[in-house]
Amino acid sequence: MLAGALVGRKADWHTFEKRWDKALGNAPAIPYFHGKDLGGLEGGFATFQDEIAWPRPTGHEAANAKRDKLRSLIGESPLVAIGVGVLVPDYEKVKASHRLGPTHMSTDVFEWTLQNILMQTVAAIKKVDDDARISFISDQTNKAPRYEAVFADFRRKNPQSARSMSSLVHLDDEKSGGLQAADMIASVVKRVHDDRFDRGEINENTPLLSKFYRIATVDESYLLAVLNGQSVMRSYDQTE
Repeated sequence: MLAGALVGRKADWHTFEKRWDKALGNAPAIPYFHGKDLGGLEGGFATFQDEIAWPRPTGHEAANAKRDKLRSLIGESPLVAIGVGVLVPDYEKVKASHRLGPTHMSTDVFEWTLQNILMQTVAAIKKVDDDARISFISDQTNKAPRYEAVFADFRRKNPQSARSMSSLVHLDDEKSGGLQAADMIASVVKRVHDDRFDRGEINENTPLLSKFYRIATVDESYLLAVLNGQSVMRSYDQTE
């Protein structure tokens, strides 16, 4: 179960989204970016299916070039990424075996993953600016009420972190450059974990890897350390 976040100050977001929207509109224009649409040239990339305008393989080449341009905007920006990957079998094992599992671990690993990315984000920002107030944005889907419940539950259980958490709002990800960029960040989190467990090592040349403050892998040892009240953050840092 994976989650990713992209974090920045209000002024930086304003500048970034203007640049993102301009890049989308530059020829060849696409209406929005969804990573899942790229391989099949669907959704925002459907224009590249026109084999008269884009004879094979130029359609895929143009779509990849568009993605690369958008990706470069994230790389050039002051925005910072954070990622979390939870190993579901490890989560279920610890929840079933540890005495605190039933009371301290959500029955739904999806919800626990969301709470962990909230925790990671707040902790990272407070290191930079302890007085900062953070507004969270997620996509407007049928899961929005679930996100709100997780957000409220996290704030209730973590009052110190809650003082830094302003609000959670939901936007249409086809109109929000920030959410489209976060989609790209989430794909990096997936790639890092695929590499880690399929190849045994992370490819240091993975695009946008250098933008991450941290990519945390939540495995059995991590979960046991958290439940036993130990601090494990530094051992899971990808970048500092």
